[in-house]
Amino acid sequence: MSEDEFWEITPRAFFNAIEGFESFVKTNLEVTRLQTLCYVNVWAKPQITDPRKLWRYPWENVDRRKELADRALRMANKFDRIEKRHADK
Repeated sequence: MSEDEFWEITPRAFFNAIEGFESFVKTNLEVTRLQTLCYVNVWAKPQITDPRKLWRYPWENVDRRKELADRALRMANKFDRIEKRHADK
């Protein structure tokens, strides 16, 4: 993107371009990992079935505890809304 194009682009289009580029890079990295997995499995005993066991990318590292805590909070809020709705009747 040239400097003139940068100054003429809208913020939404700019961020869409960034997201598209990040998606392109992630897809290429996934393909590279799968190709490497196939290459390694020629000699690996036992075979590696999950590509994430070969290596993980930073965007795949999800903190399971935070995910469960968020889910518990959402469920608690849902139960509170249900109780309020039925308490009014």
